[in-house]
Amino acid sequence: MIEIPVPNIEEKGAKASSFVKTAQNMVINNQPAYEAAAHFLVGVKTLAKEIETDFKPAKEAANKAHKTICEQERKHLAPLTKTEKLVKDKMVVYEKEENERIRLQNLKDEKEAKSQDEERQLHEAEVLEALGEHKEAEKVLVLEQYVPPPAIPFTQPQTKGVSTKTIWKYKIVDETQIPREYMKVDDTKLSNVVKALGASTKIPGILVYSETVVSVRASKG
Repeated sequence: MIEIPVPNIEEKGAKASSFVKTAQNMVINNQPAYEAAAHFLVGVKTLAKEIETDFKPAKEAANKAHKTICEQERKHLAPLTKTEKLVKDKMVVYEKEENERIRLQNLKDEKEAKSQDEERQLHEAEVLEALGEHKEAEKVLVLEQYVPPPAIPFTQPQTKGVSTKTIWKYKIVDETQIPREYMKVDDTKLSNVVKALGASTKIPGILVYSETVVSVRASKG
């Protein structure tokens, strides 16, 4: 871990650590002890504010450097990101067009094969009729069922590091038809109403309750 040089931080860090032990040993069982605890918390908050102030310049410098680095990174990655999108879009278009071409070719092959099969059956029936095999001729026309040839699937070229996959997405067409289990409660809206109305809040399905929270401000002196 990189240590950032900050003036007097070791002394303040040691003091902060000692506060933990003080808090663990603290007993609040009367008003003077309660007031002493409150005064102690002001000291804790004040030291925390001092440490935050000490680290502020280093944090601002680090944030500025991080922002500059990210901007330079985005600048150099932008053409590559654009290139990747252009090529991927063209690959997707090709695959869709190829799938459609193969689908149409399969339909054409199936139609031709079916026509040839029907012609074969008709020819066999005619031959049987000519031989006087009337019942057998009827069987050929009735019992034999056409079996379509196997469809030719699209075969993606195998390139190391490149693959395609199908991702299912959705778009809302009628929000009123969406089942309740797919709805999300608006926590922010509920919280704002409860904070404003308190115990007077009347919203079905929720329980309004209160918690006591101690607020502490750092000493200005």
